[in-house]
Amino acid sequence: MSLEARRHRDDLIEVFKIMRGFDRIPVHELFQLKCHQKSHMIIRGHAMTILKQRPNLMLRRYYFSQLVIDDWNSLPQVARSC
Repeated sequence: MSLEARRHRDDLIEVFKIMRGFDRIPVHELFQLKCHQKSHMIIRGHAMTILKQRPNLMLRRYYFSQLVIDDWNSLPQVARSC
C-alpha cells in the first residue's frame, strides 16, 4: 500500500471515530451534519452525511475537516454505519 493510500485510509478511520464518539472531539466543532439542517427529513443519502461549506480562506481548504468530506460522503452506507 502506498503512503498516500495509507494516509487516506487513516483519515477515514479518524472521521469514523469522531462521528461515532470514540474520540473526545465533538462532531459539531469539525463538521456540519446533513441531519442538523433546517428540515430533519433526509430524502437522499445517509444521516451521517457531512455538508461541505465553502472556506473563506485559501488556507482552510487544506484542513483535515475539509479534505475528508468528499471521501467520507462517497463511502457506501454500510461502511459509515458499522
